[in-house]
Amino acid sequence: MTQLNRKLLRESLLRHRDKDRCCDEYSGPILDDRPVWHIVRNIGRKLSPPPRVFMPTTPPHDPEQSRRCVIADDVRVIREQLGQWMRELGYSVVHASCGATALAELRRQSPDIVIADIDMPHLSGLHLLQTVRSDADPKVAAIPVIVSSSLEDGEIQRMVGTLGGSAYLKKPVSKEQLCACVNYLTQGNTTIPLGENTSASHSVSARFRRIASEFREF
Repeated sequence: MTQLNRKLLRESLLRHRDKDRCCDEYSGPILDDRPVWHIVRNIGRKLSPPPRVFMPTTPPHDPEQSRRCVIADDVRVIREQLGQWMRELGYSVVHASCGATALAELRRQSPDIVIADIDMPHLSGLHLLQTVRSDADPKVAAIPVIVSSSLEDGEIQRMVGTLGGSAYLKKPVSKEQLCACVNYLTQGNTTIPLGENTSASHSVSARFRRIASEFREF
């Protein structure tokens, strides 16, 4: 490339680019005979803005923010079945094989709802219910508690209602029953009217009567 061609190329670049930036980049003489397209390509690389980095605006899902349910039942199959249905409703589930374990979990982190069987070792569902309702923390005392049982006794529903149970479900519990009950209680309703006892009024369960005899309300 002749000296004249180099001079014409430099003037052309200065006319079509920002003068200050081009002068900074090409203040010295062009010392080689590289083709024009190669020089222009390098200019474009130097003057191009840095690539934009897009950061996500939606925070990741925090499992701790989901609704929480404690399920207390000494029968594992029942716990797991109820737990599956509650997860489908959007709850994280904590399983407890007895009332004492459920109470410890409840005090560790207050749940949004509790489902408890009546006949459990160490601490029955009725004792768990009474303990929740008498808790000094108003938020704990107001937790909805669904009581369920396979025991046949005409006094079960009355006893559950007297102790402050939110609902009573006779076993076996269906998915439709559980979902309807949970949805009703989480819409601002504190209790579900117990209505007529599904157990025959003359039915008597020795196991239930022994548990209930420990309460002065019975």
